[in-house]
Amino acid sequence: MDGRNGVQEARRDREIGPLRPSPIRETLGIRYLSVEPGCLTAEFEPGQEYTNANGTVQGGILCSFLDHIMGQSGYTLLSPDDRLSTVEISLRFLEAVGAGLLGGRGRVVKKGQKVLFAEGEVFNAAGGVAVKGSTSLLITSVKRRTAVEPGMGGRKNDGGN
Repeated sequence: MDGRNGVQEARRDREIGPLRPSPIRETLGIRYLSVEPGCLTAEFEPGQEYTNANGTVQGGILCSFLDHIMGQSGYTLLSPDDRLSTVEISLRFLEAVGAGLLGGRGRVVKKGQKVLFAEGEVFNAAGGVAVKGSTSLLITSVKRRTAVEPGMGGRKNDGGN
């Protein structure tokens, strides 16, 4: 790809910081390039096994890549006890892309108390925008879901209203 060896790439990924482990990252082979509060850039290289009958990368694969990087950009702003769940995702396919190295960027547009809004792009091999996306992510907390509050008769607070 770009001449980096596996050791350098692994070191770079470790130095990026406390993002959430994700099986889809491993499945797609997503590599993080940079992480800042509210923003993440990454790349992945879909092979022929991810293409459709037209020889272009299947839209669902591109959606998975964008969903992952937009979500991970949100995790850069959350506490370790917070979790995100996709409520809505919208993609606009501006051009078809073939197998090969693709870049992507996810960034938080707004973080509320219960919902986080993010957007992102997938870049083609030439660096042009091929797909644009936006998402709404529900913020929940492991602590809120499992905490037993006084006066609740031992019932767990599920974080609901």
